[in-house]
Amino acid sequence: MVEAGALVGELGLLTGSDRRATITALTEAVVEIGDADRFLRCWEEGAFVEKLAGAVADRLASLAPPVTIALGKGGEVTLRPGLASDRSALDAGLAAMSAESLRRRFFSGGMPPKSVIDRLADLDYVDHFAWVAIDGPGPNGELIGSARFFRSVCDPEEADVSFGVIDRAQGRGIGHVLVEAIGVAAGAAGIRRLTADVLRDNGPMRSLLRRPSTRSSTSERGVLHFDMDVAEFGESLSLPVRRQLAEVASSIIWHTAA
Repeated sequence: MVEAGALVGELGLLTGSDRRATITALTEAVVEIGDADRFLRCWEEGAFVEKLAGAVADRLASLAPPVTIALGKGGEVTLRPGLASDRSALDAGLAAMSAESLRRRFFSGGMPPKSVIDRLADLDYVDHFAWVAIDGPGPNGELIGSARFFRSVCDPEEADVSFGVIDRAQGRGIGHVLVEAIGVAAGAAGIRRLTADVLRDNGPMRSLLRRPSTRSSTSERGVLHFDMDVAEFGESLSLPVRRQLAEVASSIIWHTAA
């Protein structure tokens, strides 16, 4: 179902691929139809560009092939890019986390405020990219974790990373996969350095972020600031998995940034 104000067919113009969409109006509708020249002229309209960029990014992410990864402790997890439609699953995932898990993730034992959740759901895939973890093979299972980077507004080659896994899925190596995968996506986005603020007593996260070149300092009482090289992420993943993750991230980032 296409909502009012939606764009249809823009991916074919942007990517040079064949058009595959057929739209049938069930009620009276007002539509605007244009060719490639009309489409390019619309780029001069700021509001149109912003709307188009968001629509294209989310569409490309929804079409990206999921990547299924075998876990070292048995079982599988599937990673795919986060989507705007994941908002309800994101809310449910946060609700499934214990007070201790929320404290480690958000430095507070309660649910984060709506403004924070809104920011987590607002993906543009260039400056804010997220992988979501789905339990088992296939992209349609339960969302059990996520990892993301936010590019620094001061330095485009630096980004802050964070991740979280619901309690019942912890201890299976999913956090490790998410951390490695977000490093691969960051590298595809042209980021060279990753940073993270971690509670000093959060041993598992400190262990997952530790690399040979990792530098840490005290940013505030009880909090460590980590500074890491992107090149050292993803190395523990198999080469085929690393290539799949890089290809998915690169295709979305390239077309969105372009």
